[in-house]
Amino acid sequence: MEGYSQYAPEQQREIDSLTSLLGNASDDTTKINLRYQIGETAWLFRTSYWDSISNDCIQLMAKPTVSDQEKEAYRNSLAATFNNTGFIYNNQGEVSQALKYFFRSLKLYEDLVDGQGIARASNNIGLIYHEQGNIPMALKYYHKSLKIREKLGNKRGIANSLNDIGFIYESQKNVPMALMYLRRSLTIYQELGEKQGVASSSNSIGVIQQRQGEINEAKELHEQALIIQEEIGDKDRITHSLNNIAEIALIQGDVKLAERYAARSLKLSKELGFPSPISNASKILSAISKKSGNYKIGWEHFEVFIKMRDSARSQETEKAVVEQEMKYEYEKIALKDSLEDAQIQAVKDSKIKEQNAIIKQDRTQKIALYGGLILMVVLILFGVKAYQQKKKDNLLIHNQKLEVEEKNKEITDSITYAKRIQEAILPSTSELDKYLKNGFVLFKPKDIVAGDFYWLEVINDVVYYAAADCTGHGVPGAMVSVVCHGALNRAVREFKLTEPAQILDKVRELVIETFKTSKDDVKDGMDIALCALNFKTNLLNFSGANNSLYIISNGKVDEIKADKQPIGRYVTSEPFTNHQIQLNKGDSIYVFTDGYADQFGGPKGKKFKYEPFRTMLLNNQDKDMNEQKELLDTQFEKWKGDLEQVDDVCVIGVKI
Repeated sequence: MEGYSQYAPEQQREIDSLTSLLGNASDDTTKINLRYQIGETAWLFRTSYWDSISNDCIQLMAKPTVSDQEKEAYRNSLAATFNNTGFIYNNQGEVSQALKYFFRSLKLYEDLVDGQGIARASNNIGLIYHEQGNIPMALKYYHKSLKIREKLGNKRGIANSLNDIGFIYESQKNVPMALMYLRRSLTIYQELGEKQGVASSSNSIGVIQQRQGEINEAKELHEQALIIQEEIGDKDRITHSLNNIAEIALIQGDVKLAERYAARSLKLSKELGFPSPISNASKILSAISKKSGNYKIGWEHFEVFIKMRDSARSQETEKAVVEQEMKYEYEKIALKDSLEDAQIQAVKDSKIKEQNAIIKQDRTQKIALYGGLILMVVLILFGVKAYQQKKKDNLLIHNQKLEVEEKNKEITDSITYAKRIQEAILPSTSELDKYLKNGFVLFKPKDIVAGDFYWLEVINDVVYYAAADCTGHGVPGAMVSVVCHGALNRAVREFKLTEPAQILDKVRELVIETFKTSKDDVKDGMDIALCALNFKTNLLNFSGANNSLYIISNGKVDEIKADKQPIGRYVTSEPFTNHQIQLNKGDSIYVFTDGYADQFGGPKGKKFKYEPFRTMLLNNQDKDMNEQKELLDTQFEKWKGDLEQVDDVCVIGVKI
């Protein structure tokens, strides 16, 4: 999270110097600037300190004597102060308060058109959503921050955003994407000599390696990160590194080392008052105690783990996080109104004092003055009425927004649940790794749910797999995909068909039969490339409906063309053709849907097309299949740029 610097002992001299200057300062602007610098330098200052700076800024902006230039400076200080307040609240586990202040900071930075500030606040909002498990919203704000930083050329900010996005993919167990973003982040941090960033990215990569079973490499990265964090006094992240090393030591059976590091983390976390590392350290100590037979102590640690975990992510907190997003635009108006009201009140007070002085100086103008006061009262009454009406209008807008947001949430929740159902019918990562062996699946839905899907079935020594593209995308496409997926399963399991062409003939029959009962003339179906590969004999059987097969052998690409007809109703339906190919060691085969080649992008906003797609596959043959997948994904995103993804994407590659 991007707030202020961590407090370290070597900074005490700078704090003392700033405090001395503050004691001698006379004007308001200098005082606020010095107090802000002290807050950024010292870790000791908490939310009450930053709240007092916020109040000072708001009061000074309301003074009639303050110039526009000074007001803008105070707004900048206020935006940064809100950001730092949110940072402290989040570390204390008060997530809803943290998000409220980050949104306040974002609104002010947007008013000031401050790109760096907008990026910083957006990144922090993304982190809150990530911690609450709302991955789509987290990626939305992370990518918003990344785009601004890339436009501004802010390398340190770019590295921060890449690191946070990489950590999202790590939490989703998307190892290739996570490593791609984290390694890019680490490279930039190393170029900049940014020690804190190097430590953060190293820790994240270490977590991935630990999950991949690369324990020694992970431990080395965590230890390197810990050395850097202790050197710069980064107490917050020291707790995380200690927990990571303790967890690895426990896995390796070094209970004493694990206990020593976890105890250090727990002690430091309690000093800082941060729930998340307290929870993690307590969980590790609980496991150590149980392993040692100290069940009473283990239970005590476990109770702390549960309590801290629940304080960081309670249902009320998650509800509050959602409410802060819905209040975003409304609070934007309310904050502006509160500042304007304070300024109006200050001007009004000044006018009344001026009028009283005139009465004392010259009684002869009494009648004119009374008339002016009456007029002022009338204007104030009109103003109050207008303000009350404005508040009613704002409340109406707010309630309408809540209603729309609730409807949208219900729809999104329904679609998200549909995604879970669709994911359940797709082959798991473990199945793909086991049966496709040296292969990959690149799957990029356009929406939450997809019309594309991939399929896998194993019969004896033959692995059947397919890349399929159903009519449409999103919810309609997903519904058709369920029908087509079920038909594939029936053709193989119920009707015991083994030849790809026969399977497609039967699938077409089953899909047409399913949609035949509809009153409407339903012509939905799918395009598909279906392979049956025997990894022992390297014999491949293939059949396709509009989707072809690429074979790369001896430095050239051969295309095995599919039949020009879909799975579904068609003007003239012919039996599908079966192709049998004897593959050799080192050959690569690819099946795919049309989403990749049809994506618009590049400098002229045109389609990617199949010829560059073939060329790219050929040029990547010296890479392993995981790296090929990363390169395909990176090139797709680079080509797409800021344009919308036009269709679902599915590419399956296997090397013999």
